[in-house]
Amino acid sequence: MFSQIQRFARRFALMLGGEAMQSAFHFAFNIALVHALPPRDYGIFATVLLCGGLSLTYIRGLVGVPASMFIPPALGRRAALAIDVTFGSGALVLSAVAGVTVAAGLHFWIGEGALAGGAFVGLWSMRSYLRTAFFARHQQLYAGLSDVVFTLSGAILAGLVLHGVSGGLLNMSFIVLALANALSIATALLFPLRRIRISYRRSMRARFARLGRQSGWSFVGVTTGNLQAQGQVMLVIMLAGATGYAPIAAMLAFFAPLRLLGSALGNMMQPEIATLLARGDRGKIRELLPFWSLMMLAVSAAYGLATLMLLPKIAAPVFDGQPKGVLWLFALLVSSIPLLYIMPRTLLETNRSFRDLATIASISAVVSMSFGAALLLVTTPVWSLTGILTGELIVLCCCWVAVRDIKSTGPNSGNSQATLYRGIRP
Repeated sequence: MFSQIQRFARRFALMLGGEAMQSAFHFAFNIALVHALPPRDYGIFATVLLCGGLSLTYIRGLVGVPASMFIPPALGRRAALAIDVTFGSGALVLSAVAGVTVAAGLHFWIGEGALAGGAFVGLWSMRSYLRTAFFARHQQLYAGLSDVVFTLSGAILAGLVLHGVSGGLLNMSFIVLALANALSIATALLFPLRRIRISYRRSMRARFARLGRQSGWSFVGVTTGNLQAQGQVMLVIMLAGATGYAPIAAMLAFFAPLRLLGSALGNMMQPEIATLLARGDRGKIRELLPFWSLMMLAVSAAYGLATLMLLPKIAAPVFDGQPKGVLWLFALLVSSIPLLYIMPRTLLETNRSFRDLATIASISAVVSMSFGAALLLVTTPVWSLTGILTGELIVLCCCWVAVRDIKSTGPNSGNSQATLYRGIRP
């Protein structure tokens, strides 16, 4: 067990290194914009970031998770390339749809910055899939190199913009993020010296058709999960506007490293869990789930204490007249609880228990949005975050209950997953 933990620790350090660099850049850029942008503009910027985050969930659920499930067991065989081409082609379509949708929405909302905002979301989505694919192929080095390029180029461009632009800062911020993501994607595609293959032939569509039912449930699960996690925030944006959302988004930005930490853990463990399920080794899975959950609890507690000590020094226009202490507590809880269910949720995803995930998210979404909407009618947007907290607690309890059935009855046959691509040639 100790040697296994050491191996995971090395992989996690490599993945977390990339996530940490990205997190540091996003964190610093967000904090700079909190002070540089008017509350409404920052609220718009945060809304586009929210849209980008939602796009990432669909990329991960519809193509990233399947890639992590099917590529590792097929490595070294021709089928691995077929799987890679299939999901890479799907990721390109989904990223383009996300970018165009955001650009259209921004065009009718603010006009300026629509194209750059859409490009940012589309490129961010594609870069997210490429990172997942690299880890699924055990090519962490290329993912890390891509992260370095994103962080360095983004930091340089952001510094130039923040110190050299007097007007149109919102639009320039989107341009900075779009360019940084584009450079990172170029690095990820060029440095492995692999032929870039995209295909929309009938054979590719047939591969997706084999996963039609699972993809449908995955889509439902991602949608209900987004409603559960972000539905209350969407209500705040619709009812209170970008200005009302700005203080919530600004405080959540301080806890972005925790959310990225959870994402890194899930992306790292997905291929490993897929391999263990294929072997039927549920004993190791039983060891991994509580270990990493306790580690995430310790990290969340330490990070919360550090931010609490810095709280009195945080001053920005978006926090004027706002209960910073209450905002801090809500932001800490809603950012920490997902870390406690990321492992059982990853197991459910890898086991293709999409119906269970959709049911859990649906129950949570109904409760949290109903509760949050009622609070919005009688109090300020800050207190309505109680709805999000309630939803996260429901997901936490339900995910841990759901994985008990998996561990007692066995997975959905990891070997059957491989048969979906048996005999397929790229």
